[in-house]
Formats: sequence, C-alpha cells, structure tokens
Amino acid sequence: MGGNEPIAFSLYHGTGNLKLALISPDGIRIYQADASTGVENSLIGDVDGYRIEMYAIKAPQPGMWTLEVTALSVTNPGSVEEPYYLNGYLTNSPNKFSVHSDKYFYHSGETVSFYATLQDTNIQVTGANVTVKVAIPDETTNLATLADDGNGDDVAACDGLYSGRMTTWTISGSGECNRADRFSIHQGAIIAHPVSDGSSGFNHNFSDSGYDNNGDGLFNELVVNVGFNILTNGNCRIFGQLNDVHGALVGTTGLNTIITTGTQQISLRFDGEPKQF
Repeated sequence: MGGNEPIAFSLYHGTGNLKLALISPDGIRIYQADASTGVENSLIGDVDGYRIEMYAIKAPQPGMWTLEVTALSVTNPGSVEEPYYLNGYLTNSPNKFSVHSDKYFYHSGETVSFYATLQDTNIQVTGANVTVKVAIPDETTNLATLADDGNGDDVAACDGLYSGRMTTWTISGSGECNRADRFSIHQGAIIAHPVSDGSSGFNHNFSDSGYDNNGDGLFNELVVNVGFNILTNGNCRIFGQLNDVHGALVGTTGLNTIITTGTQQISLRFDGEPKQF
C-alpha cells in the first residue's frame, strides 16, 4: 500500500467467535483500538446474521499490511471451520464501485440478476470490464462478465449500468460498450445472500416473550419462537427482521443451526437494549 490515504479493513463472519488483528509493514500487531497507531476499531454485533469487525486507519504506513484472523471458538454446525471473508477499501477514493442484486433472499434454481456501477469522480464509467465471481458454501466458484449492452436487465446500452443473470450455474449477459478513453481502475465489492433449497417452511406457530437477563426490570432481549415443518435434515441459517407498527426497521438477528426432519421450534433473539421492550 502506497501513500497515506485513509483505508479501512473489515472481517465478516456468521457463527463462532472470530477476531481480526492487523500487522503493520514494520511488524507491529494491532488488536482492536490502538490510539497510538491512529487506528480505530468497531464491532457490529449482528447485520442480517453476520458479525462485522472493522478497522479504520487515518494515515496508514506505506508497505504491506497483513490481516490476521483468529478463531476463539468454532460453532459452525457440522463443521470444524468457520467461513469468513475480508474486505479492504480506500475511504477517500474518487473511484466508486457498487454492486447489488434484484432480491435479498433466493430459493435454489431461481434467477439472480446482478447490477453494477463504476464512477470516477462522480462520473459514470462506461466501457469497463466488470466481472462477478459467485461462490457457494462448498467453496466452488463461477465467473461471469456483466454487460452494458442494453440487453436483458440492462435498460440502455453504454449508460454505465452493467448487468447479468445467473440461474444455478448458467450466466447470461454479453456484448461490449466500446469507449476510446479506457480507464485503468481496479475496484471490488462483496455482497452475500442466503439461498434456500425450498424443502422447509413455517408452520405458522409463533410466540414471543421478553427476557430480563440481569434482574433490572427491563427486557434485554425479545425472544421470538418460530415453528417450522422440516422436510430435509441439514444445516440452516435463519434470519429475522423486526419492524414496528409503521413498518420501520427496529432490528435484525440470525443464527446457524442444525435442522432435523419433522416439526421444530427455533428461537430468534433480538437485542432489546436500545428498544427497552
């Protein structure tokens, strides 16, 4: 890494207790917040079932930075490994790359539409090479090129919006938007989506209760018990979203668990501290 632009590093994971440390080019290992090195650290407990740890460095030392991930506990059902991914980005870069899909949640076999945009100092970049790398839990991947050719989900050619589709492992999207002044920009982004095999579903048995874990008379958690009809044994990731009476988002939660054939009740626990249930 060259220069002294602010930079951020992040660790995303689901289950288990993972910790991220940084090793600077001169060999100093940095754990969590370390004011002496100009590093800020933040922990985000749960975002759609993921836990996030992030470091921000205002004036990073030039050279090679190393990211070190340690598993303090492994709780991934049926495995001795915890999946995670790392991300790094320049916070003040004039080049901005964003990617999203048409939905948040998918069933196996559904078509996924991907969209991406690239900006250079707030100007849409056309004629770029945009590639999607799709990874599934067994670590197999597939590459696809998104197109800005006006076909498929791409409404207009050469407008800076790149798109492509995926159904299982079939990717569609081809063509090219030619531009004389090619940019040399390398940007990346990561998105994650749950995919269901469609073998299980809710049985419409729900209940909820507040839980006070310290005896202060306030509920620290809202526990929602959800009934399922399970048709296939296996590992399952469950996401919950809590909205108020006006539809505004209050909180999210998620967990990984092992499901077995039959009727099963699973408890989702929402953080009650900022909500005072």
